[in-house]
Amino acid sequence: MARTFERQVVELHIRVALLNRFTQLGRPQTVPVAAVASVRLGLGLGSCRAKFDLCNKDAKPSKMGLVISTNSAIDLACTLQSPGHAISDPTGQNAAYSQLYCRLSGTPLHLPQARHHMTDHTPTYSLHKGAVPLLISIPHLGTELPPDLADGMSDTAAIKQDTDWHLDRLYGFAADMGASVLQAKVSRYVIDLNRPPSGESLYPGQTTTGLCPTETFRGEPLYRQAQALSASQQADRLARYWQPYHDALCSELDRLKEQHGTVLLWDAHSIASVLPRLFDGELPNLNFGTADGRSCAPSIIETVVAEARASRFSYVVNGRFKGGYITRQYGVPANRVHAIQLEMGQDLYMLEEPPFNYLESKATSIKPLLRKMLMKALTSLTST
Repeated sequence: MARTFERQVVELHIRVALLNRFTQLGRPQTVPVAAVASVRLGLGLGSCRAKFDLCNKDAKPSKMGLVISTNSAIDLACTLQSPGHAISDPTGQNAAYSQLYCRLSGTPLHLPQARHHMTDHTPTYSLHKGAVPLLISIPHLGTELPPDLADGMSDTAAIKQDTDWHLDRLYGFAADMGASVLQAKVSRYVIDLNRPPSGESLYPGQTTTGLCPTETFRGEPLYRQAQALSASQQADRLARYWQPYHDALCSELDRLKEQHGTVLLWDAHSIASVLPRLFDGELPNLNFGTADGRSCAPSIIETVVAEARASRFSYVVNGRFKGGYITRQYGVPANRVHAIQLEMGQDLYMLEEPPFNYLESKATSIKPLLRKMLMKALTSLTST
């Protein structure tokens, strides 16, 4: 549901965490209404655009004013007027995409209840439904090994070393940003959700693991006895584990696209920083993949890379990891879906050997950059 309110003046209180080149997270500030040119509210059932009369600040609120509870944290697209009002724009640009906490006072318009921050739980995934045009997919987070399969697996498989450990915690800020977050529950050793259902290799001629892998990244066997899955066994895993995840991903992309017109899909991954069987030497800290430029508009990935370039972390674009099936399949800019895969070195935030502990002392260095890159990508998305 979307409505436009013309020249309806309401009292607007906004605390803005501005993201700019001088700070990592910005400084919360109270911005008088005169500094705000327009605000787009991303509601659970649709986008509601409200236009405010910035000239007559003494006018009384309209009876059609919009009210959002004071504890609602919603990511809004906030366009600032030119410097000279209550707040300046230190970047020299007249727009910023920020996390805002807002209250619009006045008589409420009776809209259907917005369904913010709802989470669907299934045996194979969880989906947190957000309100901004961003879906973060974490297909290799899962650690569950179904008992009927685990019985035949090796002791090495039980360690689950190739898991993208702790990415739910590392991206824990995303829900507060208003992003949707899709997380797998089942281990990639059962089936790899980032491989095509046909099982074809995405990196011909290079060592990689398959749709239903039989060995680890290091070449260790996953099963006590060497075995090849039959066609019926592979079809069963596709139906039980692979398809539900992709159905949820497609459905959420469609929902966000219907609300916002366009959407950013961020496929989140992590991997051991040194894996001689898969790549030479030490992996760059941040490995961005856009399927050699096909899955994302250049302007969006360029804003993300600009933040990485300004940081102390090493990075590469479309290097060893160009994006897996999810990035290549769903990232279609002509269809208003832009996809970026980020493969991070696990040494940035965790212990790379068992017991794979999360290291907060390290994570605190990379999390602000992750957040900033996502915010910049959203800014670019809304202007694409």
